[in-house]
Amino acid sequence: MKPVVRSKEVAETRSGPFFIKDLVGPHLGSTQGVRVGICTIEPGQQTTFHQQPAEEVFYVLAGQGNFRVGNERHDFAAGDCLYVFAHVGHQIVNTGSENLQYLYVVVPPIMASEAVVIKE
Repeated sequence: MKPVVRSKEVAETRSGPFFIKDLVGPHLGSTQGVRVGICTIEPGQQTTFHQQPAEEVFYVLAGQGNFRVGNERHDFAAGDCLYVFAHVGHQIVNTGSENLQYLYVVVPPIMASEAVVIKE
């Protein structure tokens, strides 16, 4: 077990218009009950509108955006904390001119591939 993860030593993975950096989780041989990482979304880009069988918490490190949860939309900026319950559709949009970066916490620690895109 390696109880300290150095972010600069973890590779980023491009996933469409954003970058994912998983820091801890069962798939990495670290935590068993939670997945934590950092996501970076480029200006003008967004995640898909999706839902998954896990709760998510997002702590905004840099940038600003809009958080869609179900039919509601909420503006946010660096320093804000966002959350969504399992099975609730949500989407994050970078509305700023800089990269949007946030720390994500997923419980239980499902993988992004388990999310279901919601067709509109």
